Amino acid sequence: MNKFLIALMLGVFSVSANAMLIDRGGGFIYDTDQNITWTQDANLNGLGIWSTQMSWVAGLSLFDSVRNVTWSDWRLPTTSQPDASCGTQTDPGGGFPLQGSGYGCTGSEMGHLFNVDGINSTTAGPFTNVAANFYWSSTAYAPSNIIEQRKWAQHFGQSTGFQAANTTHLGNQAHAWAVRDGDVGPVPIPAAVWLFGSALGLLGWIRRKKA
Repeated sequence: MNKFLIALMLGVFSVSANAMLIDRGGGFIYDTDQNITWTQDANLNGLGIWSTQMSWVAGLSLFDSVRNVTWSDWRLPTTSQPDASCGTQTDPGGGFPLQGSGYGCTGSEMGHLFNVDGINSTTAGPFTNVAANFYWSSTAYAPSNIIEQRKWAQHFGQSTGFQAANTTHLGNQAHAWAVRDGDVGPVPIPAAVWLFGSALGLLGWIRRKKA
């Protein structure tokens, strides 16, 4: 019976460890696949133009009540190019590589969150306040000229989620989702204790069934 309990506990912890998105507590979600940590609240600052959102995230400090530390190294997500996973491939000329946009993009951090993890405004998973709107990336659309500045953005509507290079010189607004590199820390002890208690409770139930 002890061997069964050990196997059960290892199985529970294995499921938690292999999850792509892990709730670390304190308002932070760790993405094990990308090795980045998202804020659980996807709409901390509302709508804003790109420059305003960049300034906001650069000065953002969030207190982690679980680990008793303040995190201040936040940024906006990045959009890597070229991205062959995107449904639309555009040759901008001028010596720039193909630019991936449209549906199905998985090479960018937000595209991965939307298309691989399945996070959107309707199916938010462990997140809250995911808006059915565009979210700014920190990455500029490289082929854009000085007059027409464009930045990459990802739409998080369930049926309209796509990646696009939005113009910034017209005052277009989008949301900002803060992210940081790495993990804030392991699963909090209270959560581990809860898992252990659940395993013990299941073991007790099995014993009662056999009796």
